[in-house]
Amino acid sequence: MNTPVTSDLAQLATGFGRSLRRSGLDAPPSATIDFAQALALLGTTTPEHVFFAGQACFCRRAEDFKPYATTFWAYFAVTNRFPSRASHDGAARAHGETTRCQFSRRPGS
Repeated sequence: MNTPVTSDLAQLATGFGRSLRRSGLDAPPSATIDFAQALALLGTTTPEHVFFAGQACFCRRAEDFKPYATTFWAYFAVTNRFPSRASHDGAARAHGETTRCQFSRRPGS
């Protein structure tokens, strides 16, 4: 199934890949393309979906998870795509929800 990647998603994925490289993570062009394709399939309205799609594309070692999470929230806060992690978690708690995802840890760890 091929879902077309729009130029907006390609720019978003490319900018995020650059930010990851600046933070010291390996973010090859192939991973950036995979991330853009994942965003085309998942959309960008749910931060958790975007977070874990990027984590699957860019994190190859356990030690990549923390710098990935830090870079993710910094990058997407600057682009105003998502609120900060703290405000996202606080909004969920204010509505009586528990935060389902621990963004700085791999699920099950």
